[in-house]
Amino acid sequence: MRMSKLAVLPLISAFLSFSVLFVALAGGLCVHASNSAAPFSDDSADIPFLCDENGILTGIAPSWLEDLAATGETTVRLILPSSVNGIPVTGIGPQAFLAERYETLCPGLQFTQLKLPDTGLVSIGEYAFYGYKGPQDVLFLPDSLQTVGSYAFYDASFTTVYLPDSETTYGESSFGGASLRSLICPNQDIYIRLSSQNIVDSPDKLTWILTLQFQDEDGWMLASSREALHHMPLNYLPQQDGSWAAQKDYNLPPLADSSGAYTWFWVFDTEQADPVSPSTLISGNVLTAVKRISPPQITFGEDIHKVYDGTHAVLSVNAHHIFSEHIQRIHRISLAVHDEVGGIQIDAHIVHSDVFYGAAQRHRRFLPGLKQ
Repeated sequence: MRMSKLAVLPLISAFLSFSVLFVALAGGLCVHASNSAAPFSDDSADIPFLCDENGILTGIAPSWLEDLAATGETTVRLILPSSVNGIPVTGIGPQAFLAERYETLCPGLQFTQLKLPDTGLVSIGEYAFYGYKGPQDVLFLPDSLQTVGSYAFYDASFTTVYLPDSETTYGESSFGGASLRSLICPNQDIYIRLSSQNIVDSPDKLTWILTLQFQDEDGWMLASSREALHHMPLNYLPQQDGSWAAQKDYNLPPLADSSGAYTWFWVFDTEQADPVSPSTLISGNVLTAVKRISPPQITFGEDIHKVYDGTHAVLSVNAHHIFSEHIQRIHRISLAVHDEVGGIQIDAHIVHSDVFYGAAQRHRRFLPGLKQ
């Protein structure tokens, strides 16, 4: 549930102003621009980030934001420092960079180009980057992280977020929103652990990177393996910036010619033998090439559309298959239709091939309806 904070912004502003004064008197724990009268720089080193004695970034100095608003500028690059006045940054406080929090100081403020500290970041508080809107699609969280608070990145503009390879704990709905497509775990174990937790608005967004292999039923590799995302479409491929997106022209590796007696296709489950397509969700790390007997070619006699008029008629249906070339019997099915005491009697004369039937029996799992 989204918190409304507009009602408390005046109090927050007053509190931050007092904090700045206190910090300055205490020896200074925030970084100030070298010359407040100079034009605002795009260099984030000039931004006076507020940091407490424990290394927790709590926001930006209110007076600096007021001066920024006076210039007509409303965007701030969030390239967060690894230390402030010699104090290592270890965390980011609750609501520290929630733009709505600073609305009265700098109307329309928008944080952009987020870059987290390179080392030592242990915690991110709740709502810290709620609603962040920036140009980049991808966010990599450092392995040093131990906790991420509720709604910390909710409704942010990232399409892809990579979670740290650590035992990090997460609050409720730490991630989510319309932009987020993939919340990527570093391995299957972390994916399993987080699957039972409510850390993202939709469980379908939680995934992990696997190596997808293409092989035959004997385990022989038929094509090069590639990276894929669990429970994402097969045509979901990595991009140069680290994000993942559907590639419309993606095709699965080609298989043997299916114009003969067999039809080849890829499956995840050889028992179910359901053919996959580029849009199929990935349910395993192996795609297996299997074959089933191609359907016979069916042709009909010229009288197949005859309307019954009470007279004797023969309707012919012919089934031909490549296996029938090895058979001496006739493969014609004749249906004799004639009138029998005011009703219709259908006499069926069906001849089938033992050779064809035997071949079909050998592929019975792909023909579940086959009967003797």
